[in-house]
Amino acid sequence: MLFKNNKLLILLFCLSFQNIIAQPKVEIFSSQQARPGFGAGIKIKIARNGITGLMRFVSEIPEGCTVNEMTVSSATLISYDNKLSALWLSVPLRDTIFQEWEMRIPETAKGKYIIKGRLEYFENGDKKSVSSNETEIQMSYYFSRYLEDRMKAKR
Repeated sequence: MLFKNNKLLILLFCLSFQNIIAQPKVEIFSSQQARPGFGAGIKIKIARNGITGLMRFVSEIPEGCTVNEMTVSSATLISYDNKLSALWLSVPLRDTIFQEWEMRIPETAKGKYIIKGRLEYFENGDKKSVSSNETEIQMSYYFSRYLEDRMKAKR
């Protein structure tokens, strides 16, 4: 009898921390370098950990950069007011979701851009959010001989 009570206590203890354990996680990755006037690849990885309803990833787009609207991986990608939003009305069944896009960088870009975002979702009728890590894109004019040759060929 004592053993059965211990199992029940352990089960109740685990269920009480279920919200902490089941919190989704979002990671953002990008090219480490980009050439002004070209694009930089951005990728997010979402471990949804049980999220089943509406879900949205929002990220700031650096000034002057653009992203084309598209539908990929059942998400609709929309850019507005220097923000990028990936919206899932129905979440895919797989637990890990990947979303990729290309951010066009203006020819006048200098220095580095920091990209970060947050995942917004509903859980038991409450709106919640989780922040992503930051990724950095350094502007570089000479990181690839191949790109230099392509630029000369365009002229």
